[in-house]
Amino acid sequence: MLEKKTNTYLTAFNFVKNAVTPLYEEQEATAIAKRFLEDTLHISSYEIFLYPGHHVHEIGQALIESGTERLAKGEPLQYVIGKMEFIGVDFQVTPDVLIPRPETEELIWWIAADQQGKEITLLDVGTGSGCIAISLARMLPKAMVYATDISEKALALAKTNAERNKIKVQFIQNDILSNQANLPLDRFDIIVSNPPYITEKEKKVMHRNVLEHEPHLALFVPNDDPLRFYKAIASLASSYKNPGTIYLEINEAFGKETAELFSTLGFDTIIRKDINGKERMIRATPKD
Repeated sequence: MLEKKTNTYLTAFNFVKNAVTPLYEEQEATAIAKRFLEDTLHISSYEIFLYPGHHVHEIGQALIESGTERLAKGEPLQYVIGKMEFIGVDFQVTPDVLIPRPETEELIWWIAADQQGKEITLLDVGTGSGCIAISLARMLPKAMVYATDISEKALALAKTNAERNKIKVQFIQNDILSNQANLPLDRFDIIVSNPPYITEKEKKVMHRNVLEHEPHLALFVPNDDPLRFYKAIASLASSYKNPGTIYLEINEAFGKETAELFSTLGFDTIIRKDINGKERMIRATPKD
């Protein structure tokens, strides 16, 4: 149980913030403490400061204590509370899947703007939590959406997220690197993916909470083959008699190389920068 000096809204907030401050910048530590207490105590963050002396019941104290212990060890907030808001919808997340990022939201908005109102078939490669496939199925109601992943646990979670949000997506277990034969259609109008693209050598500049807690299978590629998943997706798309359009999240260090890969296969490419000015997305469209 928390000590009595930390059993009010404000002192509980300070308890959590102080525990995570060694791991994060102050602004992020503050945001984590607020979000954690919002979810744990089912309050709005403004209540922490509007009612600073409000008593935290014993069950709440126990939850704060156990959750803060996990946060202090570097476990991401999203795994501790078990969910992440993505394009206005809560998605369950576990250490079996990557935590959705804001950059991926930008990719989805790009696709939705391009494809709005169209009757299309869409394939999400490496779906993880299902956030891309489910969001696009919600935003593009005329689309038939399919999603693949190599991980059974990831697919189970993605199915749960689709069911919770009452969205229809067909999920298929598939390893894009070795098996493209069990896909349900011979062709897709749209292929989208946020594949593994971080090279092993980039680990040294990554935050501890990512390295120690998020699934490496979904993050990393060998230093000598950074485009391995893009090559597989390009191979799949170019095998169609009439290839569809491809939207991908990319490693900013390999934007030129990724564009060249698709250009050599007969695609026109556009690289788009994210909100931070980094080359983070690419669209590859078949040349006329």
